Amino acid sequence: MVSLRNIIVTMKVTPKPEEIRFDPVTKTVDRSKATNEINPADKNALELALQLKEKYGGRVIILSMGPPFWDQFIKMGIAMGADDAV
Repeated sequence: MVSLRNIIVTMKVTPKPEEIRFDPVTKTVDRSKATNEINPADKNALELALQLKEKYGGRVIILSMGPPFWDQFIKMGIAMGADDAV
């Protein structure tokens, strides 16, 4: 039987791609009106980590870096079942 101790999941918050606009004059990305979300691949990784935790035990820890507005997304990961976040 596999024994897991800790599973670390990196998590990034990204703007929804369909809400990003590109300014052809300044050649910059405008994400000011875009809604932020947990990067879909990272959310999938968190869900898999939680399944592994349920099957084999251990702890799931979210590792993320970002501005204070990301706190709500970290709390969302904890609400999904992660044990801790850094």
